[in-house]
Amino acid sequence: MTPYYKTILENIDHLPDTAKIPLPVAELIAGVSRRTIKRTFPLVRLSEKREGVLLGYLRRKEVTAT
Repeated sequence: MTPYYKTILENIDHLPDTAKIPLPVAELIAGVSRRTIKRTFPLVRLSEKREGVLLGYLRRKEVTAT
């Protein structure tokens, strides 16, 4: 895991719901594979070749899963 992703994980509680989370970090938060995220989660564009998920969606998904 890159230092950038570690920083995101450490500060996840302080980020707004509109924060765009890269797929590797979203995998750890959601506890599912990248393939599952790409098939079932609404993706947002981070750059030309990178995709992610909105943090607010991940937070709502956690609440409904428990």
